[in-house]
Order: sequence, then structure tokens, then C-alpha cells
Amino acid sequence: ASLAAAIGRSFTFGLLQAASEDEESEVVRNLDELWQRGIVRTQGGQAYDFSHDRIREVAYGSISPVQRPLLHRRVARALERVYADDLDAVSAQLAAHHEYAGAPEQAIRYYQRAADVAVHRFDHAGATELLDAGLVLHKQLPKTAQRMDQEFAMLLAKAESLAVFRGFAVPETAGVNMQIEALLPQIDQAKLKFRGHQRLRQFFGASGKMDKAIKHADQLLNLALQLEDPSLVCWAYQGSGLGHLQLGRLAVALDHLQRAEASYKEALAIYPEPVHMVSIASAVPSNLAFALLLVGYPNRASAKVAEVVALTERVGDPMQLSIALFFASLVERYIRATERVAKHAGRMSALDVQYGGIQTSRIEDLVIQGWVLAQQGRLDEGIALMRNGIDEFKAANHTMFQTHRLAWLAEAQMQAGQWEDAAATLDEGFAMSEQSGQRSGDAELHRLRGEWLVQHERYAEAEASFDQAIEIARTQAARSFELRAVMSLCRLWQRQGRRDEARTRLAEIYGWFTEGFDTADLQEAKALLVELAY
Repeated sequence: ASLAAAIGRSFTFGLLQAASEDEESEVVRNLDELWQRGIVRTQGGQAYDFSHDRIREVAYGSISPVQRPLLHRRVARALERVYADDLDAVSAQLAAHHEYAGAPEQAIRYYQRAADVAVHRFDHAGATELLDAGLVLHKQLPKTAQRMDQEFAMLLAKAESLAVFRGFAVPETAGVNMQIEALLPQIDQAKLKFRGHQRLRQFFGASGKMDKAIKHADQLLNLALQLEDPSLVCWAYQGSGLGHLQLGRLAVALDHLQRAEASYKEALAIYPEPVHMVSIASAVPSNLAFALLLVGYPNRASAKVAEVVALTERVGDPMQLSIALFFASLVERYIRATERVAKHAGRMSALDVQYGGIQTSRIEDLVIQGWVLAQQGRLDEGIALMRNGIDEFKAANHTMFQTHRLAWLAEAQMQAGQWEDAAATLDEGFAMSEQSGQRSGDAELHRLRGEWLVQHERYAEAEASFDQAIEIARTQAARSFELRAVMSLCRLWQRQGRRDEARTRLAEIYGWFTEGFDTADLQEAKALLVELAY
């Protein structure tokens, strides 16, 4: 019973025989005795388990401290022989047996392997537990450069899993990222160093510390160019492009994201099916689509997000699909394609039901569904959902694109006549922008404040807000937001009888666009130009 108990609650005859030093007939006799006494029971074929956990605990407890490591060592070796063709399937068991056998280095390697297996099953919570077990063992070993690299790799993997099922910027994830930041200067391996900068760029970008996010993006780019690996160059330009997109530096963002796209194509020629290209295939076009929308190319943006959603659905990676759906809904909300946004929301809800545990996606789905309901005229329900989602992001310290969410909420609150709430929401948006440095939503916040002031007949202040929105949009090269702000200003001028001035101003920005004439904003601009002509 001792050897069986050392294996675990359940075991197979083949493994028991492989771990035993006895002849097969003796193993059979002993196992039969255990079965006759009701200590073990059959589970079909040659599989057995202890009839009760307590029985196994007593049997295991009877093993002396001297014998216990030896038995676990024998079980570990037996597992490695029996499952030589599929060690992944028993990697977690091997990790535990090596740990109990007093072989921490082997145990750590298997804990890492088992965590990788868990991630492939999309069990990020399980992966985190396995990595924690490996990290605890790692502290018991003397420090060497190789072991430091191993610890760093485990921390990176843990941070990545925590970002999925806890959130990118919650305290637990933040704590691991701080460990990564502290260890990073001591890491010499270039590609591991690259992954460290990449993880920190993502963390600081999500938590609104944009100065640090850009610093790590710059380090990524320097490393990638030194290594001359197009896949790394692609990741570096993507990280930098997204960071500048958050800051509202759209010309730089567009340039870097287009360079990322070019590097991606170059990488595909070298690595036809690299594992790490699945996620970049989602991130680059998703980020680029939003940049294209803001600078005034809505059709290209919409086509690009449709392609990336289709791609990630074919690949079947739930995390990458959730990212693609988020950016698709971001683009389509500004295009005001309500039906397509509703479809994205439904797909995100289905992902949560199927996989669960993608925190950012689950929360974003609340905001998206709320926006859809508001567009459908169900304002109170929509506002409540958006507010819940925004508050959850705030509690999770996740600030990325939060000013855009607040702008949508304020707009819905104004449509519902909730003027005080709308003013408070706009103030929250301005404070978030100032605190985080994420300026990509500033033009919309100023435009909406202008609309709020118009409703309160404070026309001079409203015009000043619209002018500020236009100036910000022009500085950022955000033609889509400039068009919206100019329309708001021209409606005010129309009310004041300044029709010719309004028509000239609107015609100028409308004439810049070369696509998207079926989108709501450009259709409204065209209709307003007709009104102003008479």
C-alpha cells in the first residue's frame, strides 16, 4: 500500500509495476490483497484508486521520512519511462514527485512544463498555482545566472496568466510585474530581456503609467533592432505604436504600427508557423485599425478589424479573439455600426461562457452591451451597464482607453437628460486623461463638454470647448474627431445665424475625407452641409 499511496489517490497497474522492485507476480498478489480488503477498487481496465482519501492518507502517513523520498524518486522514474512519449500528460505529477523526492531542480522544470500545458488548456489559474510551486522551490536554491533566468521566465509566465484571469493591472499582477522590473537589470539573455520589457510595457500601458510604458517600448525597439529578428521588431513597433496611440500621438502611432505590419510580413517569410506569431497577428492589425479610424480612414479600419476577427476565430485562441473583438467594437462604436457592435458583444459573452476567466474581456463586454442598449434607446439599462463596467475597470486599475468609455457614458447620460451625472462623468474623463497621460480621447471629451454647455445655453463657453476639441484633434491628426467637433461647432453657428461661416468650415474638413461616406458621421456632415446651403 505504501508505494501505491506514494503514487497518489489513483494509479495504474503498469505504473505500480514500473515503480516497484518486486516481480510482477508479487505486485499482483499485493494488489489483490488490497482489493480483497477494500482498500483499493478497480476503475476499469488496469486503473485503480483508493476507496477513500482517508485510507490513502493513513497509508502514506505510515511511510517513514527516510523511505518517502526514495519511493517518490522511484515513482518519478517510472512515470518518465511509462509516459516517455507524452511527458506533458504527467508533467504536474512528475513535478510533485521530484519535489517530494528532494530533487528541486527537476521539479522546477516540470512545474514550468506543467504550467505551459495548463496555459494551452486555457487554465491560467492552474498555471499560476504550478508556477507558484516552482517559485517556492526556486528560493531554496543558490543563486546563479542560469537560475536567475529561470526565475525570471517563471515570473513572466505568471504575470501573463494573471493578466488573463485576474486583470492586467490588479494588485496581484502588479506585484509580480514589480518583481520583474527589479530583476530585469540583472538579466543578460537578450530575448528574455526583450520579454521582460514587453511585459512591463503592457503592464504600465494598462495601468496608465505612460512614461514608463514608452520607456520600455523604446527599450524593446532598441533590443529588437540589435537582434535583427523581424518577429521581435514587429512586437517592438506594435508596443511602441500602441503606446503612442494611447497618448494621442497618432502620426507616430500610425508609422510604427505600419512598420510592425511590414515586419510581420517579413517574419512570416522566415517563420511560416511560429508559435509567437498568433498573438502578433491579432495585435498589430487591431491596433492599426483603431489608428486608421482616428486619422480618418473608417472603411480601412472596419475592413481590418473584420479580417482580424475572422483570423482569430479560425486560429481558436480565446485570448487573441477577445482582443480582436475589443478593438473591432472600439472601431465600430465610433463608426456607429450598432448591429456589428452588438454581434461583437454577443461573441464576447459566448467566449466568457465557454472559457471564463478573461477578466478584461468580461468587463469590456458590460460596456459594449451598455453602449448597444443606449443606441437602441434603452438608455437607463445601457447607462447602468456602462457605469458598472467602467467602475470595474477602475477597481482593477485598468486605465487603457478608459477616457473613451467615459465619453460614451457621458453622451448616453446627456441623451437621457442626466445632466449632472454627465458633467461628473466628463470631469472624471478629464481627470483620468490628466492623471494617466492618455490623451487619445481628449478631443471627444471637450466636444461633449461643449454639447453639455449648449444645452445649458452657455454658448460662448460651448464655442470655446468646440474650438479646443478641434485644436486637439488637429494636433493629434485625429480627422474623425475633428469632423465631429467641427459639426458640433457648425450646429451652434447655425443656431446663431452664422450659416455661411459654418458651411465654409464644415466643407473644408468634409472635403478632406476620401472614404467612409456611408458612415453616420459623414452622412450627418453631408446633410448638415445641405441644410447650411439654404
